[in-house]
Amino acid sequence: MRDAGTSTSQSSVTLFGNGDDGQLEGTVTLVGGLGTITEEFSGIAGPLGTPHTAARGTFQIVAGTGAYAGIAGHGTFTTVADFADNQAVRIDDGQTD
Repeated sequence: MRDAGTSTSQSSVTLFGNGDDGQLEGTVTLVGGLGTITEEFSGIAGPLGTPHTAARGTFQIVAGTGAYAGIAGHGTFTTVADFADNQAVRIDDGQTD
């Protein structure tokens, strides 16, 4: 399937070590013309408190609507956030179950 759209995300970071890095957990909902996909994710983010932060970890597809109803899957993600411009790029690499 081909689809395009937007995403919304909610996440939290729990600091560890010297506070430069943290445990990242949250959800992201991908909204396309064919439906939505919701993922739960966890990983490591850092360095924190800088204009550019990266994160990587794993995700599980937990819900879908429309053409994605009943979808399940998992994989890995990499995110780079630019807080100066309030922009982020995320790449998911995974498979459906």
